Amino acid sequence: MSYRIPLDQFVPSRNRKKLLKKNSDLKICFESPNLTLEKEILYLRYQRSRYQNFVIEESDQELLEGMRWNLFEYKENSLEMTLSLDGKILCFMILDFASDSLSAVYSVYDPDYPDRSLGSFAILSSILYAKELGMKYFHLGYFLPGHPNMDYKKYWTPAQIREPVSNENRWIETDDFQKRYSDFSW
Repeated sequence: MSYRIPLDQFVPSRNRKKLLKKNSDLKICFESPNLTLEKEILYLRYQRSRYQNFVIEESDQELLEGMRWNLFEYKENSLEMTLSLDGKILCFMILDFASDSLSAVYSVYDPDYPDRSLGSFAILSSILYAKELGMKYFHLGYFLPGHPNMDYKKYWTPAQIREPVSNENRWIETDDFQKRYSDFSW
């Protein structure tokens, strides 16, 4: 199921404002995607840290080939957001853009900075950037309620979920979704 935030309704909560203040020393840059050795190393560290409870059978080379293909091969409608501190990249996020929306594709962040909540800060920075651009929506991608790697999305509100049983492009508010589909673990 797709999950999006209507930007005309989004106002950062008090906790999100604290996150902005906590990370005010980071440099935020939006530009065309550019693969560097520093990002490759960060990607490998992120993958090994994030999925340490799972068996990753791919070699570093295979992981990097997947990253290159999935994140950096097609740049035409893509944008890259980087967060850096004193010239060191702590996080990068690949975004796709359309005429009225910005979509998060994938983010990678340094696991050595858990207190900064870099994943959340990257999302928040991208949402605020999309608002600045006059976009209508920010898409957080697919959402699987109850999935440990996707559950964070439910905390980004107000939000809409694309109705799973409809062949139409129909979006419903998350509250309505919860009422209609109570069998989904939320």
